Amino acid sequence: RFMPSGQGFGVLADQDASGSPLTFTNSMRVTENNGTVRSSDLITNKLWLKISDEKEILNNSTLIGFLEAATPLFDKGYDSERLDTKLSLYSTLENGKELSIQGREAFQSNTTVTLGFATAIEDVKIYTISIDKIEGVDLDNSQVYLKDHLTGTIVNLKKESYNFTSGKTSQSNRFTLSFEPEEIEIATSNELSNNTELALYPNPTQGIVTLSYIGDEKFNNAIITNINGKIIKKVDLSSFNESLDIDLSRFSIGMYFIQISTENTLITKKILLK
Repeated sequence: RFMPSGQGFGVLADQDASGSPLTFTNSMRVTENNGTVRSSDLITNKLWLKISDEKEILNNSTLIGFLEAATPLFDKGYDSERLDTKLSLYSTLENGKELSIQGREAFQSNTTVTLGFATAIEDVKIYTISIDKIEGVDLDNSQVYLKDHLTGTIVNLKKESYNFTSGKTSQSNRFTLSFEPEEIEIATSNELSNNTELALYPNPTQGIVTLSYIGDEKFNNAIITNINGKIIKKVDLSSFNESLDIDLSRFSIGMYFIQISTENTLITKKILLK
């Protein structure tokens, strides 16, 4: 109810009242319970992560702060639930609560944080996750690793940004943030385990890879990217029926990702081109 001097707040407006003015008056102020100025003496470590589209028209950020007074649970005064925006990067608690700001216990190098990702954009776009800002000695002296559970990719965000492609989706457990690479658990997406009849072969391949599927799912398209997230090929799957040969022979040897979108889900698989 009361806020220390030097702090601000955000307002989640009722959409039915869109366009109406929001007015603050001096009568709303109080003189009691307002004598504690925001302290700058706390030992904290703060990490801001940013997500943006390739033209940086859309962007969003999330904050993870480490301090002794906070816990891995929801802490009033430290944690803030996320707003539903067109593009979102956020942290997720074990109870499923989604946060734009998360206060965690004092920093330890073996701490992991679950990150979610959501976009309301229908078109498949390239998105970039990067470090926006870092504060604190412990974080300055640590590496920052991001694990994408959908593709299996791990990047050190202190050395490079992470690029990936996506259409409209909401994935509350897409990423894990870690400060020691061995602390990142290996995981696969639920989308893959629920689509066992979808096959990609031969893999590794020397050029031609066959996509096959037996079932009732309707497909939209497939996007093939390199390990840096650059789109190298788009395939229309609107008339896909049982099997399709995809020619990758003109591309360089290496690892690629194929992202297949259906009416109900998004599936990503690796392709090794020899």
